[in-house]
Amino acid sequence: MKELETEIQEKLKNWAQIVSKYQKPNIKKAIWQIINTFVPFFGLWVLMYFSLDWSYWITLALALVNGFMMVRIFIIQHDCGHRSFFKNQKLNNIVGFICSSFSSIPYRFWAGTHHFHHAHNGQLEVTNIGDVKTLTVASYRKLNWFKKLRYRLYRHPLVLFILGPLYYISFSCRTPIIPFKGWKKFKWSLWFNNVYLILFYALMAAVIGWKKFFLVQIPIIVVFAIIAVWFFYVQHQHEETYKQWKNKWDYLLSAIKGSTYYKLPKVFQWF
Repeated sequence: MKELETEIQEKLKNWAQIVSKYQKPNIKKAIWQIINTFVPFFGLWVLMYFSLDWSYWITLALALVNGFMMVRIFIIQHDCGHRSFFKNQKLNNIVGFICSSFSSIPYRFWAGTHHFHHAHNGQLEVTNIGDVKTLTVASYRKLNWFKKLRYRLYRHPLVLFILGPLYYISFSCRTPIIPFKGWKKFKWSLWFNNVYLILFYALMAAVIGWKKFFLVQIPIIVVFAIIAVWFFYVQHQHEETYKQWKNKWDYLLSAIKGSTYYKLPKVFQWF
């Protein structure tokens, strides 16, 4: 493993230069991605609305499909948060905020935590921010029986991929629980987003009826949240992933082996 890491460091010592050609936003591709994401999403949403008069099983089946479209909306939000979707940063923020209205994940607050995650990706001290909490074998063995049980329950598939996403959407994305200094502006943006989202949902419920709105919207959010958590899990928990303590951590190895090693599934690549 050490030899492999040394080889990676040597071959990719000019990493910044290698990836520079991928750092230029393409306005035509960006607009096309918005079109081929939002048009199918709205089309499926309307179809789900009318399917309520036929069978709710049809509605739920369509929600499974539209959940994937919501993932694509969130990917656009993600790229806007990285300031890479458009050259114009105001446009990034506008589109990212609009996307957050549908994904229900707060744009500015999440972007802040995600930037922190990228800066510390693979560091064992902070695997609970933007990642799935991971302990070394030695750290796990030092825990008492209750903490071991809690950790094992936390990483159980039922909790991690079903209960966890629901908790993340309903609580973690609504409450500024990350205790970082200097994050006051992000916390205020989170409260603003909560108020805005309540008003936005209330408006939609008033227009089409609260029952129909939530019967359509909630399944989409649930499917999206499950896929999103699974997606982040497989990006950071695969066999070749990179985890290290801060004093031994290497940014290049983290960038190569921490998440980009995992290839984006074709279902998310679209055209």
